[in-house]
Amino acid sequence: MGPPTNNAQMAISVIPAGSLWIRNFTVDGPTNIDRTPIRLEGGKNEVKAGEPFSLLVRIRNLSTNETLHFADAGPYQDPILGLACVVISPSGKDVSPGLDHVLGSLNSLFLTAGPNETVQFEFQLSRLCKLEEIGTYTITATKGTNAHGKKALVITSNTLRVSVVPDK
Repeated sequence: MGPPTNNAQMAISVIPAGSLWIRNFTVDGPTNIDRTPIRLEGGKNEVKAGEPFSLLVRIRNLSTNETLHFADAGPYQDPILGLACVVISPSGKDVSPGLDHVLGSLNSLFLTAGPNETVQFEFQLSRLCKLEEIGTYTITATKGTNAHGKKALVITSNTLRVSVVPDK
């Protein structure tokens, strides 16, 4: 998990592209059918060069009395509509997708995390950013809340290390 910021915390991990259905669940147990995403082989943060992958984004609302609202417009490099990602290659080059890499339809899904709840969604980062250099990348994400008349929050994730291996 990233650092607690304004009563919320975010964690990212790597999953195969298309392996998660969006759902809300409470910290104390599921509120609907649990569809756990498919994990990468052996639980490693490892992908083959050029292979499609997604980020599993989990945001926990640490507040006991405030509901947080999030938009998810799909693969869109924006902290409010999508997810803003900083991606650093093994050679130290910033290969983060820019705002010119807009693939979302802007038909947003709206996600809600009530007090002490967690929301999760899949973000198809490989549609915006190809990891082709062999080695370990670092990825950090930021996500903002929809304000609904209040000050919007910006939440920063943990720094994820993803190893890219040759496609044999």
